[in-house]
Amino acid sequence: MVVAEIQITLVEVVPTVTRIVRVPVGMRLDRVHKVLQVAMGWADTRGVTQVVFKPDWKSQGKAAPFKRNDKMLETMPQGLIATPGSGITENIVDKARKLGIRIKRIGA
Repeated sequence: MVVAEIQITLVEVVPTVTRIVRVPVGMRLDRVHKVLQVAMGWADTRGVTQVVFKPDWKSQGKAAPFKRNDKMLETMPQGLIATPGSGITENIVDKARKLGIRIKRIGA
């Protein structure tokens, strides 16, 4: 499945809020809108701590997203929500499973 990565930044709030989401190419706009609403608001309205993990493309090159996955898993999250994606997504799903982290797949 081919996915598109969308970066959303709210620049008129302090601090600036950025979210990156992946959605299947061809997803209807109304569904993309719902995904964006969830990404921007769900955790905020429930007091859930959010931590952003950005790939370090400059120093890590093509390995950056995989190393980012490792950093995310080092925090030992309670669960992982996986959307249809690429080998990068499957990489983190496989590693999370080996660590005993709960995985929820959505949008397959």
